[in-house]
Amino acid sequence: MPRRTKQNPMQTPVKAFKRHGLSKFTRDKGREINRRIAEGESLNAICKSPGMPSKGNVIDWVMRGSEYDCGDIELSDFSEQHRRARLIQMIGVQDELREIADNDVNDMHNGRPNNVRVQRDKLRSDNLKWIAARLAPQLYGDKLELEHAGKNGAPIQVETRDLARTIMEVFDSTALEIVKETATKENK
Repeated sequence: MPRRTKQNPMQTPVKAFKRHGLSKFTRDKGREINRRIAEGESLNAICKSPGMPSKGNVIDWVMRGSEYDCGDIELSDFSEQHRRARLIQMIGVQDELREIADNDVNDMHNGRPNNVRVQRDKLRSDNLKWIAARLAPQLYGDKLELEHAGKNGAPIQVETRDLARTIMEVFDSTALEIVKETATKENK
């Protein structure tokens, strides 16, 4: 009986997405997908629609189009438009968050606060904020990145001075002013 060897899990191929057959990219499908994303529809819902490619195909198109030298101008355009559609989608998320916050209908029930409604609205807004922070971290992320740079992005120029010389310059200028004041007072 042959001896079994353990496979290294790092060498085991992993399927990222279940594919339902490869779908050829067309400009019209790309535009439709990006339009619907910009309007706030999820990629899952779009891909479940008849005539639409699988989610794996769309992600494959985005990834191949975002490569530096993919060689396919239409895929590159689709990938860039997809990035913009996601940012536009975040504007819709902002509007939805504002509507949730402004909507006080059913917050009270029989003269008492409707905690179920309030908690559901809080959960919805927290989920939307989390999604926005992941899809557009540069706009809605919690992490602040500080960049240290000089004028117009140039490296910071550090000037070193001799401390003793600086003190003497200040002392000399102050002493000179005192002498001038004293002389002015004596002349009067």
